[in-house]
Amino acid sequence: MGTESGWLEAEAEHAPEQTSRAWRADKLASAGLDASEALYVAVDEIVEGHVGLVVSEWPWLDPQGRIVFAGRTERIGCELRDLNGHLARNRRLASPAPGSKPSWVEVVERSAAIGDVFAVARSGDDRLVEPGTPLDEWMAEPLDLTAEGREAAKVSLYGAVAGPPLGETELTELQAEAKGVEDEPGPAAPAGGS
Repeated sequence: MGTESGWLEAEAEHAPEQTSRAWRADKLASAGLDASEALYVAVDEIVEGHVGLVVSEWPWLDPQGRIVFAGRTERIGCELRDLNGHLARNRRLASPAPGSKPSWVEVVERSAAIGDVFAVARSGDDRLVEPGTPLDEWMAEPLDLTAEGREAAKVSLYGAVAGPPLGETELTELQAEAKGVEDEPGPAAPAGGS
């Protein structure tokens, strides 16, 4: 029986390179958090008043500036009314720009939505979050990074759609192909027409 390289090994070979730069480390520092001590919490789904949160170790950036989740991830469930009440009492904005929209009041008063992103301090336990733990015990003072999270999602999407940057050889070939198209005669104009 021969040894074959499975798809997991192939994926690992092409996995994005992690940098030593934490995503939004500046916002974490301004809130007194360090990336090694922070949890990334995202609202993943909302169904009939129930919320699915994804909790993970803090993400890093790849060389193209896209978010990379290289650590553990856990899913936690809670009630939407409980999450909204907790956020109304404890949510912090990450250094809002003066006069920026939405205003603090609009952010605090709106209901949690899919895609909302928060940073919270890790409790130090081996597990990221123990299921059933009340929000007040593990999600104290959530730092709202929703605007930054949505922007990062756009960067990742655009990077995936655009594909990897062209190498010098590919760029030269495309330029030569484009020049060849320019040099070819175009279709003949119709006779006697306007």
